Amino acid sequence: MSQTVENAPSLRFPEFSVEWAWTQGASIASKITKGSSPKWQGFDYQEDGCLFVTSENVRDGYLDVSLPKFLSLEFFNKQKSSQLKNGDILINIVGASIGRCCMFNDVRPATVNQAVAIFRVDSNNKRRFVAYCYQEDRIQKVISGTQSESARPNLSFTDLRELQFCLSELPEQQKISTFFESVDDKIALLDRKRALLEDYKKGCMQQLFSQNLRFQDNQGNDFPDWEQKKLYQVADRVKLKNTEGTVTNVLTNSAVQGIISQGDYFDHDVANADNLDRYTIVDTGDLVYNPRISVTASVGPIKRNNLRRGVMSPLYDVFRFRDNKTDFWAQYFAAMTWHRYMKQVANYGARHDRMAISWQDFMDMPLPDEQEKIAEFLSAIDTKISLVLDELTAAQDFKQGLLQQMFV
Repeated sequence: MSQTVENAPSLRFPEFSVEWAWTQGASIASKITKGSSPKWQGFDYQEDGCLFVTSENVRDGYLDVSLPKFLSLEFFNKQKSSQLKNGDILINIVGASIGRCCMFNDVRPATVNQAVAIFRVDSNNKRRFVAYCYQEDRIQKVISGTQSESARPNLSFTDLRELQFCLSELPEQQKISTFFESVDDKIALLDRKRALLEDYKKGCMQQLFSQNLRFQDNQGNDFPDWEQKKLYQVADRVKLKNTEGTVTNVLTNSAVQGIISQGDYFDHDVANADNLDRYTIVDTGDLVYNPRISVTASVGPIKRNNLRRGVMSPLYDVFRFRDNKTDFWAQYFAAMTWHRYMKQVANYGARHDRMAISWQDFMDMPLPDEQEKIAEFLSAIDTKISLVLDELTAAQDFKQGLLQQMFV
């Protein structure tokens, strides 16, 4: 009869049987520190130099430097304690992304800001293995539970030093790390495929809506030049209010996620359910303009409601196209060709984060005869992107399931 090993994962490579051992973060780290703010010291970003890593760059399991920030080497040389080394583990310790972590796999001069901790693993353990420990669900839950009660959650050095790890011997650490690296490679490949498809679609949209790329009709003839009309000539502004309070499904317009339930977006309902009488009723297929500008929506997003009937804040403009060809209009407003016009005619609101534009000022709308062909072409790319996203989500779920089974 085989003896049960108490401290061991439920899923294990058969050649290993030695019990795992508990230890604290302080026992396996040669350094735990964080960076500082360059602005406080009078340094600004520049085109090259020292790579500056912030919490935005630290993603779940990988470092995203697709939009890198650089500081002078003078700043880097002043940050003796927070200069990064290849293999350092980076952990977000402040704000909404607290606990998000990745490895720094680079040899360039680099440092971090005050929202990112550096956890440097000693030579007695595999750095990659410890990085995977940080991604495992148990440790993530512990990190979530150590957040301070302040309005801005934070993870202290004491929390990191006292964090409990259950570690195997080095040969098993190495094999587990190698296995998960292959899983990460698959995830990275799918994410790259998604990014390429999204970039391809952006390029196609730019060409299509600027009329540099045109379709032909079924007989091989060119379509006529696009007709232009004001928005109010082809669409009606929706003014129906929820005066009787019969609709309680509160929606919001996110630049990234589109129109979603307010409860899903904020993790709770912001609007008072007893005070929805001034909200606008939005039907499936209606388009909604959110005048609030952001990094991802420089003139405010216009999104189609793909959900069931709901209500939205009176701050939003809701409109309904008379031709009901909402596939085309959803694609048109997902492009950026209309942004320049909006910036030319709009004023900024008192809060400086909202566009102030009247219904009559909205740009001329293109009315191409090839609306359906454009919509079908772009929707086909969307389908491919959606399939890749499904594969990516499945691979990420597969990894998380294995992390729970192969770690203690």
